[in-house]
Amino acid sequence: MRIVQMRAQFAEIEAELRELNVVAPNDCVVEVLNVKVGDVLAPNEELATLILPQHLWVRVYVPEPWLGTLSLARKCAPGSIPSGMRNSLARSSKSIARPSSRRAMSRQ
Repeated sequence: MRIVQMRAQFAEIEAELRELNVVAPNDCVVEVLNVKVGDVLAPNEELATLILPQHLWVRVYVPEPWLGTLSLARKCAPGSIPSGMRNSLARSSKSIARPSSRRAMSRQ
């Protein structure tokens, strides 16, 4: 009987240890870590924000006169955009303010 109790306790401790081990669902980069060592999380509380390098995308708004010079799948170096043309960098598309007119873009 004692062996059965010890095995049950051992299984319970193993389950608790598995809950302490945080594993990312894919290969990723941690952008924001919202906790410190020793913090206790509530159920469904956000632990970290992950960036999946294989699923990056960019939304770009350009002045209308540039449309003739753009093409699909054209490569662009990260530093090739003139600094005066960068309107904003946002973490999500919800926080991007789209320019209301061409004049608003040309003033920058």
